[in-house]
Amino acid sequence: MTTEILLIPEININSQTMISHNPYFYEYRKHSAVIDAELARQRLNALNKRNGPRVGDFVWFPDENKPRRFTCDLSDGSMQTTTRQSNDSSFHITRGGYCDFSGSLDSPVWLDQCHDTGKKLLGRVWFFSRNLSGAHRDVDVTLPFRVYEYWPVKLICPNCQHDNCQAIRFCDGCNMRVCQGCFDEHVFDFPCHVCNTYPERNDQGELTDKGCAC
Repeated sequence: MTTEILLIPEININSQTMISHNPYFYEYRKHSAVIDAELARQRLNALNKRNGPRVGDFVWFPDENKPRRFTCDLSDGSMQTTTRQSNDSSFHITRGGYCDFSGSLDSPVWLDQCHDTGKKLLGRVWFFSRNLSGAHRDVDVTLPFRVYEYWPVKLICPNCQHDNCQAIRFCDGCNMRVCQGCFDEHVFDFPCHVCNTYPERNDQGELTDKGCAC
């Protein structure tokens, strides 16, 4: 059963808030902020209809005094984040409520080690005024994003013989995470440390579906 994500009625996006974030764009009333305020509300509603961590959400790392933001969904159960103390991030929010990131990327973290705090922080995003793309037509707005806490857990391969084992790679054949050493050995002539069998090769030296199932 999918948990319904409630929209955020308390966010007050109006012409004045748009102007305060973009005083030079709206100066001398060259552009009306009314339409852009409505576009910002529509994007926020679309954003809040999506479950789980999203690009743009905040994540606290242990022993860091400033939260990072998720930047890139790798579609394997992990997401990359901004770098520590990053100041070069830019998030473009689309009509569908998806954010596209531009800036420095850090290593991915596993989402099952990120826990929703139930809190929200305002994060800066931008979109094109009146949905018309073009030079100098970007407008900024701050929207509430979810806040997560990242608590890394060291996972160990079963029966692993490698030093400093840490299961960081996902093996489709084993349907589990394995360390880099075990992962690499699946394509060489060594027994798999997970299923304890040897891979078999054909006359051309290519792996076959016999032997190691990983």
